[in-house]
Amino acid sequence: MDFLYVNKISVLHAISRKVNHRWVSFTNSRSKTAILASYKELKQIYQSRGFHIVGVHADNEFEKVRNELLPARLSTAAPGEHVPELERSIRTVKEGTRSGIHGLPFNCLPRCIIPAIIRAVTLYLNAFPSKNGISQSLTPHNIIDALPHLDYNMLTLDFGTYVQLAVD
Repeated sequence: MDFLYVNKISVLHAISRKVNHRWVSFTNSRSKTAILASYKELKQIYQSRGFHIVGVHADNEFEKVRNELLPARLSTAAPGEHVPELERSIRTVKEGTRSGIHGLPFNCLPRCIIPAIIRAVTLYLNAFPSKNGISQSLTPHNIIDALPHLDYNMLTLDFGTYVQLAVD
């Protein structure tokens, strides 16, 4: 687990080592209560699919929630060090977000669009099987979210496409 920032929006990011499922939560702060609320949400998602979190690898700032994460074991990186898989995943999410923003036909974006782009990037990263994952045919999206493969024929509109709706 670690925090990342996109346009001053705080995002708690986690990735599982074996399934390679990426998960994001939008928090207002890096406080103990915000971390625990997000962790509780993540833990519920994994437990609903029969997975149990036995270890959490994070930066030093997560030391303040060590006792609350039990029975999961918290391993923190040394000062100045990072968790390699997580840092690579954060870079991948940020690159996908930048390319999503760059592809939009707007000069200025409202703050509510940034979390939607980050969620979309995370969804698409989870939609493909991982080379180092536990399955070569099932995606993290299938395993953790219990959803079928994405039907790309149904994705007719790109993110950010201008659409007008008539609601009755």
